[in-house]
Amino acid sequence: MFDIFVLCVILPILTFRHKSITSYPSKIYFVIAFGTLYALVSLWTSYVNNIVPDPYLDEAFHIPQAQAYCNGRFDVWDGKLATPPGLYIFALLKELSSWNLTGTFCDILALRSFNRLALLISYLYLLSCRFHITHSIKDAIHTAFNIALFPPLFFTSALFYTDILSLCSVLVMYKFVLDKKELRHKTLGSLWLMIIGVISLTTRQTNIFWVTIFTGGLELVNTLVSLEPKEVTPNMISNGRIHDIQLNEASFEDFFIFSFCVLMAAICQPKFVLREFWPYIALLVTFGGFVIWNGGVALVFLLTLEGDKINHIATIHLPQMLYIWPLITFFSGPLMIPIGMRIIKKTKFFISSKSHSARQSFQSLTNIMRYSIGATALILVVIKYNTIIHPFTLADNRHYMFYVFRYTILRHPAIRFLLTPVYIICSCFVYLALSTPTPAVKPLENSNPYPAIKSGYRTMAIDNSVLEYRGPKISLAIILLITTTLSLTTSPLVEPRYFIIPWVLFRLNMPLVFPDTKTLHGSNSSAKIISKEDNLTSEKNQCSRMDSNYLIWIETFWFLSINLATAYTFLYCGFEWPQEPGTIQRFMW
Repeated sequence: MFDIFVLCVILPILTFRHKSITSYPSKIYFVIAFGTLYALVSLWTSYVNNIVPDPYLDEAFHIPQAQAYCNGRFDVWDGKLATPPGLYIFALLKELSSWNLTGTFCDILALRSFNRLALLISYLYLLSCRFHITHSIKDAIHTAFNIALFPPLFFTSALFYTDILSLCSVLVMYKFVLDKKELRHKTLGSLWLMIIGVISLTTRQTNIFWVTIFTGGLELVNTLVSLEPKEVTPNMISNGRIHDIQLNEASFEDFFIFSFCVLMAAICQPKFVLREFWPYIALLVTFGGFVIWNGGVALVFLLTLEGDKINHIATIHLPQMLYIWPLITFFSGPLMIPIGMRIIKKTKFFISSKSHSARQSFQSLTNIMRYSIGATALILVVIKYNTIIHPFTLADNRHYMFYVFRYTILRHPAIRFLLTPVYIICSCFVYLALSTPTPAVKPLENSNPYPAIKSGYRTMAIDNSVLEYRGPKISLAIILLITTTLSLTTSPLVEPRYFIIPWVLFRLNMPLVFPDTKTLHGSNSSAKIISKEDNLTSEKNQCSRMDSNYLIWIETFWFLSINLATAYTFLYCGFEWPQEPGTIQRFMW
């Protein structure tokens, strides 16, 4: 089999030549993680192929279209498909490369195996992106493994769906942008950037937001930050520098200051923006030209959904940005355990103490209340005037979202409003998970290039000899939020798989779940653990790091448990519709 060739030949080459995997233990750890992922996805695919040998649900549209391409019929197109042809072209290329090895060509098993390969490739890009962000190979290997197990993503690895390829193309673009500053030939790099972006657009239309707004926004901000003040404008805030600080250091006002700085820099340097941003502008123009050429049918509205275009006309659907917070909190719950414990601890401290610290906590509580009141008012307006229940959500009881809606907002008209506190609390947990840095080290005196952290949480500063990832900056949070909003709110249908890319990018940029032992205890580091509210002993600090280590393993088993439950339900809990006797319907994301 072609996949066996990939595992036995390509894997060792990747392992021993990957620039981030240098030590022998890291190579072994990588082989174990990659091999385990391959075994899991192969097992899942085998069960699906044996029990569900015929095309299921959207496969009934995707597989015949791919087979038409395999037969050279590029003039054939199913009018019910609303996705570009990238999946079918890549599947054809994969089949052409492995035809003589497998003895089959574009049958259902061969086409399904494409997503198995795509998931393995995605894992490699996840690892590379995470390592580039955190510089911790142990964390990168394990985090990439967990992301690959993300239930809505892993589930489609055994089906011929577009989700994994769409994610993989965005990851390729993201990794290229992360590495672009290391390229010697920027013009050639920009051309490659545009090519990758166009390829990504062939997998899903709303990738236009991820390959232009997200990656382009990050590159623009990073370039502006790297400029000398005189190269931006002499009248900029903060002496001409972009006010882009870590989330854990940011106040509410910092977000407005950052946005104003970027806006002013872009206005004052239009030639610079065009020079650096032209690949993304070209992508937008290319996409706009395709939309005009397409005649204004479904793609004009940036459809993301497979199926009948008439039922998938896009509209503004703001509640999508409410649903995403409980979804992220549910799947990333294990990593948010420390946040919940800190909140409980601070609540007890506030109730029991009358000290100056308690008064400071009261001020923080006042700010939280102001945010909550404003957020509540906004959410209630969105729920009242923009809640959309797509007909497919009510009609198709094969999807889990049917039951989520049925037993929540459709249960009683008041429930949709009563869920407002849930949205607010979950959004706060997501923000804290992204902004709370890893419990880590105190720097040498006068060696910390970053300002002191204002929050009351235990925080990480860094030694000059070791660069620890302290979490994302304001720029990433704002750009990720904007891109997610554009991507989701154009879709009237709510499905977990449409949240895959936002969740993956959130998880990729989370602070380290556990720091490398060498980083904490290396010979060149004089780091020490500190706390702002209590003096912990070194033994307790060690336990804290061990607990953090356990969190990522809890996440692993959490995803494995969900995947096991959904796999069993899909394979063995089928049912029949009265209008389609003899046809087994199956539960899925």
